[in-house]
Amino acid sequence: MGTRHITKIINEKGETKVSNYGQWDGYPMGQGLDILKMLLENKEDMISRLETNLETIKTITNDEELQQVYIDNGFTISKDGFISMEESQQRLERLPQLHRDTGSKIISLIADNIGLETIFSEDEGWCEYTNTINFKTRTFEIAHTGEEKTPIFTTNIDNPLSVEEFEKKFDD
Repeated sequence: MGTRHITKIINEKGETKVSNYGQWDGYPMGQGLDILKMLLENKEDMISRLETNLETIKTITNDEELQQVYIDNGFTISKDGFISMEESQQRLERLPQLHRDTGSKIISLIADNIGLETIFSEDEGWCEYTNTINFKTRTFEIAHTGEEKTPIFTTNIDNPLSVEEFEKKFDD
């Protein structure tokens, strides 16, 4: 389901290091649950790798930088900005960290790889949810976005809520 969202990661200094757009399943039982599962899997190792590799990310902040990354990876830039489904799939395979289909998997990419580029999305207002891992407050939070960001879920990343407890909270 096309529920737009932002996956955000804040370092221990309080600086937003990742603010990545995702197109699909942004609701709590979609991307939110996926993030919680990632945090629970090999908890200490995952959190440590994520926090360490966070500092190696190159943030892309403008279209010229993004276009150069695509060119450097063998893609052409069309004048109208549109790409074929085939090229979209190739971009997802080669540069998943820059693709709207990656969603919360950006967290695994950061934990598993060093030196990724990510696009920094400053505008959360057009997304339904923001999922934030905050190393300064040691929390994972899901919030409705818009004019006023309203938190609907918060847990400690060092001792997160279990999947079962999370599912009960969002069970319709």
